[in-house]
Amino acid sequence: MQKPASPTPDEIRRISELITAANTVGGKAVEFSAERLKTCVAIGEQFLEWKKQVGHGKWEAFASEHFPQLPSSTRARWQQLATAKQSGRLDLSSARGLRHAYILAGIIPDTEPAPKGETEEPVSYLIHIARTQAALARIALDELAPDEAALLKERLRPIVALFYKLDADIVYTA
Repeated sequence: MQKPASPTPDEIRRISELITAANTVGGKAVEFSAERLKTCVAIGEQFLEWKKQVGHGKWEAFASEHFPQLPSSTRARWQQLATAKQSGRLDLSSARGLRHAYILAGIIPDTEPAPKGETEEPVSYLIHIARTQAALARIALDELAPDEAALLKERLRPIVALFYKLDADIVYTA
């Protein structure tokens, strides 16, 4: 049996260069992610100001007309990030990126799987319900556009159905 050849100096140099390139790209990605987050929050802050200026019930039409490339759900999330930052609930320096900032601000639930070898606690759904409750409490229902209200209603249907199923399965005793 022949012994495998040792890596050549050229192969070692090539891999060293690739490691340097990977680290450089990784560093730039982190910088880009932080800059993107700051930009999105700045846009959200400006949207909040304009929303006050445009007037009640006119914001969605204004925003859709002037920023059709940005979905209303994204506009709403960026405004929520700006509000979270302004209220002190969100420290931008602790966020690893936009999605992580959404999680830290309670805009979306943290759905990362448990680390390998660890099992998720059986009551973890209660944490998600609490986060959902907190997120729902921040919705200004009177400011929702009709399409946003319809989408919210549709997304809540499975929750309502689950409630009624649980309620029907409960045996009441006097």
